Amino acid sequence: GGGGSVGGSTGVHVADGGRVTGEVGTIVTGIGGAGTGSHNFGVLIQLSDALITSGGNTAVSGTGGANTSSYGAGVFIFLGGQITTTGDSQVQVTGAGYGNTFSHGIVLLDSGSAITGTGTVNLAGTANVTGFGIVSPTDIFIAGRGMVSGGRVNIQTNGLAIAGDGGTGMPNIAGSVTTSTTGTVTIQPGTPAGRIGVGTGIDDFFNPALTVSNDSLGQITGGNLVIGRNGGGTVQIAGINNLTNVQNVQFLTDGDITFVRNSRIFAPSTNITLSAFGFIIPPGNNSDVKLFNSPLVTLATGSKVQIQMNGLLPDQYGHLDSTGAINLNSATLQFTGSYSPTTGQVFTLVTAISITGTFRDLPDNTIVVFNGVSLRINYTATSVTATVL
Repeated sequence: GGGGSVGGSTGVHVADGGRVTGEVGTIVTGIGGAGTGSHNFGVLIQLSDALITSGGNTAVSGTGGANTSSYGAGVFIFLGGQITTTGDSQVQVTGAGYGNTFSHGIVLLDSGSAITGTGTVNLAGTANVTGFGIVSPTDIFIAGRGMVSGGRVNIQTNGLAIAGDGGTGMPNIAGSVTTSTTGTVTIQPGTPAGRIGVGTGIDDFFNPALTVSNDSLGQITGGNLVIGRNGGGTVQIAGINNLTNVQNVQFLTDGDITFVRNSRIFAPSTNITLSAFGFIIPPGNNSDVKLFNSPLVTLATGSKVQIQMNGLLPDQYGHLDSTGAINLNSATLQFTGSYSPTTGQVFTLVTAISITGTFRDLPDNTIVVFNGVSLRINYTATSVTATVL
């Protein structure tokens, strides 16, 4: 795009009825003008029948104008514009936005606006905010019934809104991310070792690189959802009550998974796998409040479960509870905290409708030492306890 102060300097503009089509592959790259005016999108796909497609792989990359005052999204798709491909080919959309309004990396807005494919769909977006007194946008904003769909969908970003206003102040009309019952949606932070916050009530001091809200979780449909990455940073899980449209979810990191005090994960039809170096279970939940409402919770082999011990009452020590089954899968059990238990006290560490496996190197009746006190670990079909000797 050009420059100047007038604006409207979009790099590539595909309008109503316009099409970019390749037989074996399509690559589109757009750079918005560096002027101070508005509407300097990298790539703009606007109105129904505006289409970028291919018989092979489709790649679209857009960078908004660097000095744009507003509306400088990298890739902006609205009012029915689409990016797609045929067969099992790949769709790659990469966007970097600039400006103080709609400076998202990728925007999908309004019914009919879509990024689709039957193969793999990859999205990567960043927002670069300029100006003062502005609302920070999300890197990828999918709303107003905009849709992303693929056999596998990979999203890499430090900001994602599939519901909410995405920092725009617009009415909250959700979008969607969809895959098949055998497909997988993967959400990763754009910063490789970045922290992830999931749910409502993330600690203020946690400062995650990427937050996946309850509202956004509710707009993801398919067989599998993976949040995180190998080599990733800490994943903090708060209250989750909208994880209802996927069959399996995996929280993945080489760091720790931590749970906010009094958090609860409501996923009554979703199996949960926790794949991490360790899990930190804080005190807080009463015995009648289960951490997990899920058919099956599986701990990754080789992970560590840290139970924080601050007292005897259920809300004074951590415990791993589920309304469904739990597979301990030889995870390592660790106790932390300064509390010194006394003889005869019993701590219920795990409860579930059924329990499979044991903690690593801790068969039934094993004695462990915590703060100089011996505890005996015992298993039943539905619980794991530690009794002070």
